[in-house]
Amino acid sequence: MRGRFQGIIDNPWLISALRLALGGLFIASSIGKLQYQAEFTDAVLSYHILPTDLAEFYASALPWAELFIGCSLVLGIFSLFASALSIPLIISFLTANIYSFFHSVEDPCDCLGKLVVLSHPVALTIDLVMLLMAWLLLFHQDKAGFLSVRSLLGRPDLGLEGRARFIFQAALVALAIVVVIPFLGGASPPPDGELYDTPELLFFYQGDPADFESEFAILRD
Repeated sequence: MRGRFQGIIDNPWLISALRLALGGLFIASSIGKLQYQAEFTDAVLSYHILPTDLAEFYASALPWAELFIGCSLVLGIFSLFASALSIPLIISFLTANIYSFFHSVEDPCDCLGKLVVLSHPVALTIDLVMLLMAWLLLFHQDKAGFLSVRSLLGRPDLGLEGRARFIFQAALVALAIVVVIPFLGGASPPPDGELYDTPELLFFYQGDPADFESEFAILRD
């Protein structure tokens, strides 16, 4: 039984699927946070786990670290470093979700920003699955390179060795991040009240203009 289980987790197809799935989750998570950076920062501060300055730094740096990890894993470049870096990040997610069980954190988990609203129990389950995936990737790096860009760059006919290969790999990860960046714009909600006070909405509003603000204040709240 143990040998059969070992054979399953040693399957390069499975490990590659885990690499792609974990990378995709990190990319989706980073996009959701970066689109609503201010809201995510407020969510981190609301936990009161970290000092204010450290919490703000964590909220600012985390989405970009997730984006780097996600792109690296999807491409299969620097996957060992990305897998190792993902583990303390996932542990921080677990800490926050466990904390929410013992303290009154009423807001839903912002693990994926506003893309998907998750309850804390669901988020905790996902975090545990992600931790298992990262752990398997970390100790199966020989299989994680299967069907990856890294394996293609290792072909002798390309002539990429040493520093040249490292620079080329880093450039590919940077390019992947640049490709994702356009998806980050245009999602942040306007400041409170700004949406409802625009002349365009007032133009389409058919009621008494004097009642405009009071009626839309109800929707805003």
